[in-house]
Amino acid sequence: MSSLTYCPPAPSPATSLGLVGSWIEGWGAAVSGLRDCMTAAATRGPWTLDLPRWIETATRREQPGWTTPHEIVFEAPVARLRDFSTSDDPGLVPTLVLPPQAGHDSTIVDYSAEQSQMGAILAAGLTRALSLDWIGATPETAKATIDDYMEAIDRAIEHAGGRVNLIGDCQGGGWPRSTPRFTPSA
Repeated sequence: MSSLTYCPPAPSPATSLGLVGSWIEGWGAAVSGLRDCMTAAATRGPWTLDLPRWIETATRREQPGWTTPHEIVFEAPVARLRDFSTSDDPGLVPTLVLPPQAGHDSTIVDYSAEQSQMGAILAAGLTRALSLDWIGATPETAKATIDDYMEAIDRAIEHAGGRVNLIGDCQGGGWPRSTPRFTPSA
């Protein structure tokens, strides 16, 4: 005995609103939010909006900081190596994190005490932990090449003893695959 499963047909592009529907939905949410904001201002007074505080908060630019205790063990033209280790046992294979190099600060791997990849690594019992800290684009780094970044990674691995557990986040995960120098150990 065979049975057939009914699967309704997918809507054709002609009957689906797709992108236009998403756009309309987004504008609807914006109008609804604005209406709620204006209702609050009308019932509780205009100080509800606190425009000066909003402007100050929205325009404040602070350099992000690192949360977990560490030390900078070397600095290269394109990166710093930060050592978060709680042990200096040379028999332990260190974990090296390559944060994304996407135009934001590398502190994304140690954002806060509640959101820290470096803290999670240490809490998991990996007591030798390092992270590269990519230096942002500046006139001094304008002519940096892939080889300059690979040299920083090679130097970090050498500093760690020549062998590491490598964690590459986002674009940071693409560096080792892009070079013949990387040979995974068995």
